[in-house]
Amino acid sequence: SVLRDKKAGSITLMENIRFYPEEEENNQKFARELANVADYFVNDAFSVSHRKHISTCALSNLLPSYVGRSLELELTMLGKINENISFIPNNNFLFIGRNESRKNLKLFINLSKSIDETREFIAITNKISNDDLIKYLIDISDDEKNSIIKNVGFFIAPQTHSESFGITILEAINAGNIAICSNLTAFIDLLGDSGIYFENNNLQSLLKVLNNLNYSDLDKIWNKQYEHINRNYNSQKVLDDWIYVYNNL
Repeated sequence: SVLRDKKAGSITLMENIRFYPEEEENNQKFARELANVADYFVNDAFSVSHRKHISTCALSNLLPSYVGRSLELELTMLGKINENISFIPNNNFLFIGRNESRKNLKLFINLSKSIDETREFIAITNKISNDDLIKYLIDISDDEKNSIIKNVGFFIAPQTHSESFGITILEAINAGNIAICSNLTAFIDLLGDSGIYFENNNLQSLLKVLNNLNYSDLDKIWNKQYEHINRNYNSQKVLDDWIYVYNNL
């Protein structure tokens, strides 16, 4: 009733419907109740678009549906996977993500204290932690991020909890970086045997992986990751897979 009484052009922020069990059930009755108070559906969440839930599936079948700007950007980044790119021969480290516990910036900070001081550690995030060894870039533009990501060498994904897709990992590899990830199932599913993994939230395991890389052919490792994402995640393949999924729901 609150939504029905709103004036045209007004904005209402609703509670996250993932708190309702009907969301993950893709419950059609609940979906129709939501659709009845809207004229259009805009999906702006790339990382969950593979899920058969109300907010990604049912609503798109009940309302005229459109892609949001953020989702459009993610697809644009995937489209660039086919560009001519090579490994960045730098030995610097990059973290991208919010400064919150599950993103595990803390492990990245601890890594900076355990490695040769000639390495540069860059964190693209939303707020600074008290650490002098990290170069913090706060809420920068996509153009600034793309410029930074092309001049690093290693992308660290230290997340401690499940990630839906890992688009920043694809972006990092596509920009010429080797991705080094915690051994979350989502990351293993993403990169398969091309991935470089360390034990979840384990600094010593990460240091061991990095030490092994000192004696490895980095070009070969990056090429394996790049070929993997080019084969599995170029934009046309992703779009074809989505169309197939939606046509068979």
